[in-house]
Amino acid sequence: MYICGMNAEKENKDTTITFRTSEEMKKKIERMAAKESRTVSNFIVYVLEKIIKEKK
Repeated sequence: MYICGMNAEKENKDTTITFRTSEEMKKKIERMAAKESRTVSNFIVYVLEKIIKEKK
């Protein structure tokens, strides 16, 4: 199933990535994610996938 450009099937997410950032960057990411009704994690994955697709 495909909805709004995202695969609606549940992805196998079995790996965790942890990184450090400034409080200011965290707040910016949280605001941007909220504007798109996404969790912070989902927003970061979305942005990374978009960048990776552009680089191919």
